[in-house]
Amino acid sequence: MRLFALIAGLAALTACTTFPDLDDRVSEPARSAAFPTLGPLDEVLAQAAPTQTAPDFSADLDTRVAALRDRAARLSGQVIDGQTRDRLDEAVR
Repeated sequence: MRLFALIAGLAALTACTTFPDLDDRVSEPARSAAFPTLGPLDEVLAQAAPTQTAPDFSADLDTRVAALRDRAARLSGQVIDGQTRDRLDEAVR
């Protein structure tokens, strides 16, 4: 109960603080600058250049995928051998 009262008291103290005046932080040229016009996304995407990757990217990616799959296969085995498992099970009983 004391912890709750302490947390509530700290929250109340932070609520009493004054909020900083951020309007003075923006310069006048920035404040009067024109915003860009928004357009349909389809038109913007039509103007975008297609992305190209390096020719050896696919081969490098295939090598990385194979290495990760090999690592996952090594990690998926049993951690404890059967004899140790039986000993632990016996100790738990």
